[in-house]
Amino acid sequence: SPGMANFKDYVFKVIEKFDDLSGKEKQQYNYIPLVTFGAAKAAAIDIRLVDPNGRDEPGSKLNTMIGRALDLYKKHDDNKATQVIFADTIRSVKREKLNDFLEDKATTQELDEDPGTEDEELEAGEFNLYEEIRNKLVAGGVPENEIASIQDYKTPESREKLFEKVNSGDVRFVIGGTQKLGTGVNMQERMIAAHHLDVPWTPADLEQRDGRVYRQGNIFGELGVPVQLNRY
Repeated sequence: SPGMANFKDYVFKVIEKFDDLSGKEKQQYNYIPLVTFGAAKAAAIDIRLVDPNGRDEPGSKLNTMIGRALDLYKKHDDNKATQVIFADTIRSVKREKLNDFLEDKATTQELDEDPGTEDEELEAGEFNLYEEIRNKLVAGGVPENEIASIQDYKTPESREKLFEKVNSGDVRFVIGGTQKLGTGVNMQERMIAAHHLDVPWTPADLEQRDGRVYRQGNIFGELGVPVQLNRY
């Protein structure tokens, strides 16, 4: 897509400029590769996470995932199948510091480029990946009350009630990140699929994510129906 092609050119410019630095300069600007990686990781999900003026690209990871999730929702509706959508990247990734670096305005300060957590409040008008997922599922025919975003459940008690609704099939989709959905969560009873829009930092975290689906007590295992662990 044009948007992704332009962003790739932008990333290559940052990488080339960093590669041309001396060893001492690379130490001073050692945050640049990490921030560049974070921006590229976000762009692969949806270009609007790095470009507020970007368009909704049909071939994005987000839209590919939505199509697959809706197909599963309809296919396994009789069993009230549930799905979990993982994304640790929630909010727009700010590019000001990378722009400054390209324009020789960069400071040597470390950057706070956290892509957001389930607890973080987003700025007004800022692109919200979780809300976009919800809106697309609703547009695809899923009732809004069957979709839950983990960031809306602030206490352990409220999350426990949510997981009970997932196990009963009253809530069919759960959206969240590794921190709150990766471990200590028992909502596997009707889970047909996990969708990984991004990859966590460690293999152990990815294994924990998959464990929300692929574990004992899942009715689809008893029915002989394969569950899906989808990486995009």
